Amino acid sequence: MARTQQAKGEVEAHVAKARAEVQVCLNKKTMLHNLCTALLDKNFQLYLQHEKMLEEERQQRQRLATDFGERMKEVQAELDVQKELRQKEVNENTALRGEI
Repeated sequence: MARTQQAKGEVEAHVAKARAEVQVCLNKKTMLHNLCTALLDKNFQLYLQHEKMLEEERQQRQRLATDFGERMKEVQAELDVQKELRQKEVNENTALRGEI
């Protein structure tokens, strides 16, 4: 009977040890799950931030391209006006030379 109680005590000790190990493993699993979840959330936030930055950069490039195009039109219009004035001066000079 003493052996039975001793064996029973050993089994209970073994079961208690196994339960403790299982609990430690469950705690580790929970901790790892929480860390993975936090990492995935942070990764997603970084992805969203990156996408936002890309969109802002695209919009900025579009604004720059539009501004550049408008300024080129203004410069071309000014050049056309200057060309007409110079052509008018050339025609007047040619007419004056013809009169002289």
